[in-house]
Amino acid sequence: MNALLLRKLDADLLLLTTSWLTSREATWLRSTSQTSSRLVVRNIPVSTADLAYCEAVTLPRVAYLRRPLQGRPLELEQHPHFNRFSPLRCWQFRWADVSVASAPSRLKRDKGFVLGAVKRYGSALQYADASFKSDKDVVLAAVKHLGLALFYADASFKSDKDVVLVAVTQIGRALCYADATLKSDEDVVLAAVKQDGSALQYADASLKSDKDVVLAAVKRHGSALRFADACLKSDKDVVLAAVTQDGWVLEDADASFKSDKDVALAAVKQYGRALMYVDESLTSDRDVVLAAVTQNGVALEFADRRLQSDRVVVLAAVTQNGEALEFADESLRSDGDIVLVAVSQGSMALEYVTDRALRLDPHILAAADAADAAAASQEDQSDY
Repeated sequence: MNALLLRKLDADLLLLTTSWLTSREATWLRSTSQTSSRLVVRNIPVSTADLAYCEAVTLPRVAYLRRPLQGRPLELEQHPHFNRFSPLRCWQFRWADVSVASAPSRLKRDKGFVLGAVKRYGSALQYADASFKSDKDVVLAAVKHLGLALFYADASFKSDKDVVLVAVTQIGRALCYADATLKSDEDVVLAAVKQDGSALQYADASLKSDKDVVLAAVKRHGSALRFADACLKSDKDVVLAAVTQDGWVLEDADASFKSDKDVALAAVKQYGRALMYVDESLTSDRDVVLAAVTQNGVALEFADRRLQSDRVVVLAAVTQNGEALEFADESLRSDGDIVLVAVSQGSMALEYVTDRALRLDPHILAAADAADAAAASQEDQSDY
């Protein structure tokens, strides 16, 4: 079959073709589909460039694929027998962009039509008549659906607190399109960072040093710490909140916090491999290392050598990830109980077993095979 994209989700599917289907091909599709009674194929040539706009898009009902417009994503039309059109998955797909962009001028000047479009797809505001970009009802409807539609609104609304609040509540990054006066408004910035911590980067400098604002941001996204004022990057409450949300943040934290046990524990509990950023004095702390390997077994790599030979620590590590056996002390890589736990996570752990007799032990091999079979079965199920 010539370049067919087919993706099935339960009993629902959508077909995109890059060439006309022959009757034989259409028959084959129906025979291989569990939805043969509802399968609709409209033979439309689609260019590779058009397909670049979408991955396999799945719908709750079979849909027609309509004629692509030059330079725009493909448009879909619902099957006439169904009254709902609700995409489950899409990638850079702008349904209304196409319909509004190609609409007659008289419709673009029709408030009812434009309101209906922007309520479902905020980005359609870009194609509306200029008069509606300065209409508060239309702009509010657009940013309520997609905060970033604020970009297409008349400049007067970028300094309108009501409109901007709605936009940043929907998507925090819309703060970047707000007027400078609102980037220093605590209510607006708080709403933005509570939705997306990284919106802190667009806030006025005065609010990047506001502890309440920064705390709200890092609790949402720990990585927002990098946008905070220097005075708060050395505030324990802020750093603790940041690493609790994202352990990776410890890498950029002030050196003093890398030797702080409370901060280190919070970081490795969220992401075990953050142990690599912990001060050397804490890589030999049993509590910290145990917390790290319990979350991510291979964090054992960064533990002090003394703890790599600690039976309890190693057992916790291989229980989480059998391949952590690679970083255990050689004496424990020939320990039958530990090896059995490790290979029970997958046969890859066999590579790190130092005792040849254990590598050939029937019980060990059976456990490894069972783990691989279970993993393969789980992977197969995830494809449906």
